[in-house]
Amino acid sequence: MNVNVTEQSFADARSIAKAVHETMVASYSFDGTTVKPLPAIVLRDTIAAMLVEPDDLLRVQLTYPETGPDDRWYAACEALLGGGIEHKGQRYFVLGGSSSLKKGVLWCATDTVRKRLHRYFTTAQEALSYLGVFFSGCHQGIHRLEGVQGIVVDDGEFGTADGMGFINSTLLEKLGLSRSQLQVRLVSDVAGEEWMAKGTLLPLREGKIAKIPPQNHGDLDDLGDVDFILPRSMLKGKGTPPKDQPWTVWFGIRDIAKTRRYASSFSIAQWFDDHTLEAVWSVAEQRLDVIKGALSNRDNALRFLGLDRAVQSEGVQSHGQASRTQDIDPARTKTEAFLEAGVEPDHPWLQRQLVQLMRRSFVEVALGGGIELTGRMGAWADLPDGVICACDLPEGPVVLSRYPVRDPHSIQAVWNEPTALESALPGTIYLNNEDALQLDGDFDGDYYIVCTQEAVVDAVSSPSWYPDFRREDAPPKNRLADPLTALPFVAVSSLGNRIGTITYAISGALHSGKIAKVANIANNHWREAGDVDLHDECVRMQRIAKLSASLQAEVQSLKWDTKADRHLLDDKGLTIPDYIANAKTDHDLFVRHAAVVEGDFPLIRNYNRVARAWVHDLPATRNLLEFKSHIPIWKVPSTLDHVEEAKAVAVTYNRWIASILQQVKEPTMDDLAGPIGFLEAWDRSKTDDRPGWAAALWHVVHGTRADTTGSAAFHAFTEELVTLIADTAQLPVPELQSGITQCTATLQAGPDPSSASDQPQTWISGDPVTIPLVGALAAAGDNAASVRTVLQKLMSDGPVVIRTVSRVDYGTAFQHDNQFLGSIPQDHLLFGSVPAGLQFAARLAIRGRTVYLVPTTSDWLVSIQN
Repeated sequence: MNVNVTEQSFADARSIAKAVHETMVASYSFDGTTVKPLPAIVLRDTIAAMLVEPDDLLRVQLTYPETGPDDRWYAACEALLGGGIEHKGQRYFVLGGSSSLKKGVLWCATDTVRKRLHRYFTTAQEALSYLGVFFSGCHQGIHRLEGVQGIVVDDGEFGTADGMGFINSTLLEKLGLSRSQLQVRLVSDVAGEEWMAKGTLLPLREGKIAKIPPQNHGDLDDLGDVDFILPRSMLKGKGTPPKDQPWTVWFGIRDIAKTRRYASSFSIAQWFDDHTLEAVWSVAEQRLDVIKGALSNRDNALRFLGLDRAVQSEGVQSHGQASRTQDIDPARTKTEAFLEAGVEPDHPWLQRQLVQLMRRSFVEVALGGGIELTGRMGAWADLPDGVICACDLPEGPVVLSRYPVRDPHSIQAVWNEPTALESALPGTIYLNNEDALQLDGDFDGDYYIVCTQEAVVDAVSSPSWYPDFRREDAPPKNRLADPLTALPFVAVSSLGNRIGTITYAISGALHSGKIAKVANIANNHWREAGDVDLHDECVRMQRIAKLSASLQAEVQSLKWDTKADRHLLDDKGLTIPDYIANAKTDHDLFVRHAAVVEGDFPLIRNYNRVARAWVHDLPATRNLLEFKSHIPIWKVPSTLDHVEEAKAVAVTYNRWIASILQQVKEPTMDDLAGPIGFLEAWDRSKTDDRPGWAAALWHVVHGTRADTTGSAAFHAFTEELVTLIADTAQLPVPELQSGITQCTATLQAGPDPSSASDQPQTWISGDPVTIPLVGALAAAGDNAASVRTVLQKLMSDGPVVIRTVSRVDYGTAFQHDNQFLGSIPQDHLLFGSVPAGLQFAARLAIRGRTVYLVPTTSDWLVSIQN
């Protein structure tokens, strides 16, 4: 059946798309010559989204020319950042950096935002290192805390450590969080009291006395009613929390400690010999058997995803290191749900997701072999050297490491005492400072990886584990402290990531049969030498020691005056082997081709086993029309009432995707956040007859024989779709995992009005009603900035009186005094009909162009229910 779409339906779809786009941050690239637009991005679950309008930010990606960066390129980038980038009639200047700085990503902003956020920094290096506190994805929630008590102590006091403090267990309960170690971000935006912090917090037992002792030392039980204990190392930038006063902060939870499976990689497997890799190869073989069958039928695909589930949130970083993200991958979760519901893996969209997961798994086995790794968040404890405490691991010897693995000393044999600490938490691994420093780690959220396989433990415990290797002493470090006015120059000079290059050079040193240069240890210069047999272990280890020291210097180079010795990289014989480089860059590897490689090295022999096992057997996908019957159009009679709008939405989504593909050839999930967010926003607007809307979307997306993936059907009404499909197939309805945790600001309302105490208290509503309003900033036109200033003032005033009134063109509107705050959109009426004449107390928040009300009394709900 053809669906004719009226212009009004297209207008409605475009209106939602426009609203989503207005909450996104524009993005550009610069190659030293031309500024080009990139897809806009979403500030998902960030403190920055709570504080800054998207229109006041730009994301800039600086890219190297094909010939590599030269003096002219650096000068052109500095000129661009210094002169500003013009966008929509405004000029944006460099604001700072975040975790992607080494990849060339910078944040720029209008002068108003720069002045506001630069209050947190003293130097250009701080703006580049710590602006990420604002832009970190706090996917476990962001809360506005008022009236909380906290103290700042020197590192080591009350059991704190580098990057590790404490949070009161009572506060955890009020926030609905379990007793676990948290990786957090804290930002105070109170005028004159701007400060920020990052690190981890462990649960603190409730205190036993009423006040904090005058000297900050002693047992944790002596502290009393304190919500936070922060070591000074957690504070970043120039601000500090007020003493002897309650704190008001944005509290973002970036991660909650848990045991994760980590993918092994070449940077750890390459240190082991044939005997060890052979001993664990059976694990790799079992995994290969499952991976190879993933596309043959639905049962095999589910078996593969079940095996892969533990590593679903892992990825391979730019230089082959295993990592993990903070979220469940929503695409992978949906893939499993639709397979369980009864859709076969030859659906174009499902096959694309499975192939990407299979490629990653093939690469992991090829470069990591059968080594099995788990990771836990690190925490300090007063334990002997070589002893750790992981309460969810059995007692005995284990191998401990942390990425990046820069030399043999980055892999240590230790003893696990699961009962060494009475209060040990699952998902956390406790170790002392010396052992952490040996692995180049601290306690601000670093994950330490553990291997318990007997062959691996025996190898690292053996006296023959690289006995000739000696690390070089770390060079002295001095803090870099250039003024903020030098930010354009410092930003450009900080670009370029040699971490991966040096990691590859270390691998090259291990792989290479001969080297052309050796270190003259006496005078630290280089001398030419004839071919040196690499079996001279001493010479090889000296070279690796220098590369290892350079890698650590490069990691620290943004904040300290340490630099990698670039002469080390002049030896072309130490470049990364092609087969390892291709695992990163060749997206067709283990998808459309794989071939054995030459060489006599343990890791190469493992790689070739996988290459021989891989078979190019991608089955043909069926066209979308063949999947239409998974939800027959007669199954939900109301489907026909919705197909026109669903078709308009699908077409708008596909056009948006097409425009992105014109800008970038291989878009990332960040690039696609706009169109996916558009479908999610449309989904949220439909509160009635959701099965009918779901069936309509499936019908229009699968009403074609065209060679497309039909991805629009997988980003809206997921629960309803899998339920309808499973019902048609007479299969159990899958239990959906939560994908990305939506960020909602939980505002704290200050002292409870019913309390007779005049002392500051923490009041947390638990599960507050949040009322989103729109229209105030839009109605203000050119004066939107002044309206926002008024609203921000109201935010800091505490609860304010809100009235509902009838307003022309806005229906029932919400006001404070005569200030129009906005109205509830008709398609978001989650609270029923809103009458005029209501009056209640509420707190305000602003996110993008939306004003949020959080009532502090029950008047609102009582009024609506009546």
